[in-house]
Amino acid sequence: MIVLIFNCFFLSLKAQESKWIKYLNYEPFYFADDEPNEEYEIIPRTAKDYGLKGNVLAVENEFKAGYQTKGEENKYKFAKAVSFFENGFISSKYLKRQKLNYASEVVEKTEYVYGNEAIVNGKILSINKKVKEKTSTRLKQEGPKIEFEYRYTNEDGKTSYTNGDLLELMIYVGENLKIQRVFTKEGKLFRERRYHKITGKVDSFGYITKVKDGEFYLSTITSYSYDDQMRITKKHTTKKRPNGEANGYSTTKYTYEKVGNDLQVKITIDNHYYDKTDKIITYNSAGHPTSVKYMYYPDKKSNRVNTDINKYEYEYDSEGNWIKRKEFFLDSNKNYKLSHTRSRKIFYHD
Repeated sequence: MIVLIFNCFFLSLKAQESKWIKYLNYEPFYFADDEPNEEYEIIPRTAKDYGLKGNVLAVENEFKAGYQTKGEENKYKFAKAVSFFENGFISSKYLKRQKLNYASEVVEKTEYVYGNEAIVNGKILSINKKVKEKTSTRLKQEGPKIEFEYRYTNEDGKTSYTNGDLLELMIYVGENLKIQRVFTKEGKLFRERRYHKITGKVDSFGYITKVKDGEFYLSTITSYSYDDQMRITKKHTTKKRPNGEANGYSTTKYTYEKVGNDLQVKITIDNHYYDKTDKIITYNSAGHPTSVKYMYYPDKKSNRVNTDINKYEYEYDSEGNWIKRKEFFLDSNKNYKLSHTRSRKIFYHD
């Protein structure tokens, strides 16, 4: 199973660098090479956030079969890659495609746009995803453009675009979704609100019809709690319907325990009255997971539980970055079997 773990990175303008610090541990962050579902989610922004050591230029996973379309099975192999500026900020992400005995080509590219102060503060202004056109090597825009806007608020309530006591980050995902995230000066994300635009309505016959120029409604409110090490301990999300009525909630709790040189993190996801998931991740001293145990309770009213355990082994390069990872699963006879091996190449700036 892929562990999707995200992190939020933010550094303010140069004048504010002594006050605003990097926000750590939105969730325990070590599997960052496994992609989040959406680019506008909290994602790694630097090579260090990816758990990489040294002045990394790029990371390229090995080519494997996958992503085939009908009629092209086994024709191509694909590989994901990510590149960084020399100061560590993320530059681009790629999906490469290779045909047997041919050079590889980029078929998808995600560009991070920083503006004039990219190398100073790492404030992403927009994210653009492009895909290769079928009949040419050109890349065209796919999906909505994601734009970021940063505002600061002082204790007196005044708003500024350069400094302040609270940071309000607005994320605009195309025309139908906007996200507000508010951070303290210490870097803690303590509130998030999501607004979706009403794009359809149900008529008296139960059919959905499109709505032109629909209004935004508050769809979710999320709050966060932390321990004294600035690690998240609780995330609570309340969901809303377009008419303002409650639409359920979910609560995620995090506990941390030091076991020898390892760190064990337990994550409990409670989805209202539906289901519950426990995930226990053990990290080695290098910060990489050595085991992940999943316990899924499909019905909270019963004691039935589905358990899945994965283990991981690593090979490292001279900089301490892993270049090969073996993944094992626990079979029905309680034996660990090798499921697959992941290899990657790491390139460094001169």
